[in-house]
Amino acid sequence: MNIAILEDNADDAETLKRFIESFYGEGFCAPDCYSEEEDFLSGLHGHGYDLVFLDIVLGHRDGIRVGERVNTLSPTTDIVFISSHPDYFQDVYRARHSWFLTKPLDWDRFEDAMKRISLRMEQSWVRIRTKRGTERIAAADILYLESSLKHTVFHMADGTAAEYSALMREIEKQLSDVMFVRIHKSYIVNVRTIAKYNSRCVELENGQRLAISRTYYRTARERLTRILAEN
Repeated sequence: MNIAILEDNADDAETLKRFIESFYGEGFCAPDCYSEEEDFLSGLHGHGYDLVFLDIVLGHRDGIRVGERVNTLSPTTDIVFISSHPDYFQDVYRARHSWFLTKPLDWDRFEDAMKRISLRMEQSWVRIRTKRGTERIAAADILYLESSLKHTVFHMADGTAAEYSALMREIEKQLSDVMFVRIHKSYIVNVRTIAKYNSRCVELENGQRLAISRTYYRTARERLTRILAEN
């Protein structure tokens, strides 16, 4: 987990660093600390942070504007805004973020936020072990998964496909049950890519059709109805 802190108050930066190390375990995660926007943005480019903590008031600078730049430069980076001014609560929605923590920083509120963020982040990626190491695939970019003997083919939103030496049932354990539904022994589909469905197949937004098997139809129909209604 690559984490950065952009905070111009040394005491608050040290508190955040201590909280992060306590949450993940000292030695497992050592966050990079910045007090200057330019240094932080340079580090963002070089390190590809998973999560950043941004102070909203950075001297005379606007931390929310920095958050907007993070959204543009590193779309997969999650943001937690921090401030001693609760009045900024509405303004932070100018930038995509996960949480807003108020100062003085409190361990219980921090821990609750991190548990929720960590759970969602785990469900946001699929991790595949390859000969080159562990590869992360953004779950939101997956159209559907296709089983091929002892391999799984990832069909992606950009039209590409990649085959990995991994059983689909093992990959399924990593998938969010509010985003993916198994419709066939050979197919798991991203619900958000479905345009319509009937008793025989689902039709994706790109026009592609995938068969729904009799074995999975009942449970697939119940879950599709529930999930699509909630969305």
